[in-house]
Amino acid sequence: MDEMTHLLNKATAEHAISHILLSTPEELHALFAIDIDNFKAVNDIFGHKMGDHTISVVAGILASHFSGSDIIGRIGGDEFVAFMRDIASRQAVYEKAQELLDAILDKEALSIPENVTISIGIAFTEPYETSYTTLFQKADTALGNSKKSGKQCFSEYGVSAQKPDTAMKNILLYTHSRNVASTLKFAYSYPDRLIKVSSVTEIRYAIMDKNNHVPAVFIDVSETGDDGRQLWDELSHESWASSTPIIAICKEGNLTQIRNAILSDLINDLIFEPIDVESIKRRIKKHQTL
Repeated sequence: MDEMTHLLNKATAEHAISHILLSTPEELHALFAIDIDNFKAVNDIFGHKMGDHTISVVAGILASHFSGSDIIGRIGGDEFVAFMRDIASRQAVYEKAQELLDAILDKEALSIPENVTISIGIAFTEPYETSYTTLFQKADTALGNSKKSGKQCFSEYGVSAQKPDTAMKNILLYTHSRNVASTLKFAYSYPDRLIKVSSVTEIRYAIMDKNNHVPAVFIDVSETGDDGRQLWDELSHESWASSTPIIAICKEGNLTQIRNAILSDLINDLIFEPIDVESIKRRIKKHQTL
């Protein structure tokens, strides 16, 4: 038994699933590989106590959404498996996966960070397939596909990910602060689409790339040695800066940084560091709809 979540631990879950595969090889079964999205950011921003709490909450949701004949285990860190046995149809498994995604996304009465979601990989057994290792490798491959497809979705092994019909947009971030980068990554529902850049030239090339749609650029001057003076001067010569919204991030209380940002006459919005997730999410949501 896993002490934190009271689910089966890795070895016990594997043993129980293997037993069913060996005893009923003719039946159709399904294995879920489940992973908490953005979990490292939860630990980085909110601390390990909240990280452990998030794992426990997600485990509780999994336990409440599967039946007593199903097998659920925590196999390490923020990773889980769930096994549905003798299923009547694949559709029932798809519906269960969507049910889990919705339960985590809605967060009704859940005391976990707003941006916590899960990704799911699903593998169905082939007739007389009895190897747990093979089945798990398939589910884990499908989980990887869900992550690559933007997270917060489910994939079936050998089939494309099922994800919300959301237009992917790239947010650009210029920063030298790990804290700012972690906060923005956590605030964006699709953190793989947050592009961190280290120069004005990189920003220009990213915006010029026809495969990119950049609704906004975050410029963080909170840790610049000259309070952002040189950076704002460089940006003033960029043609894209007059048409792409720029959100400046300045250190709270640093009047020189704030004045330089405002006098640049380039910024559309201004926020202060240290920043919180909700303030960033409001900015991203605002510019994603433009």
